Amino acid sequence: MLKFANDMAKQQMQTILKELKNAPPEVADKLRASLVDKFKYLSRYACQNDAKFTQCVLYKDHEPFSFIFTMRRKNQGEYKDWFAGGLIFHSDTCGKLSIVLENVHGWSVHT
Repeated sequence: MLKFANDMAKQQMQTILKELKNAPPEVADKLRASLVDKFKYLSRYACQNDAKFTQCVLYKDHEPFSFIFTMRRKNQGEYKDWFAGGLIFHSDTCGKLSIVLENVHGWSVHT
């Protein structure tokens, strides 16, 4: 399950969607696919058959178009923090604040 932690995280998502609307269609389609792919990955992480046992909570990151997240696992009926990471946006025009081993244009998951 994937959820936004607060209004700031929701506003971050709205900003991303607004920017994608203004981008050239071929760029917007590729970036949208990258984001959807990572959202699907995080929403099913570790529980491919039953997503109700994990929960990914997204928070606004200080970097534009990026999120931090807390992955939570259900234990005895209650979600408990498991680990944290980032859903980081990479492009040629963004600052290089994280290291990647391959050329990424879009979002990648960092833990």
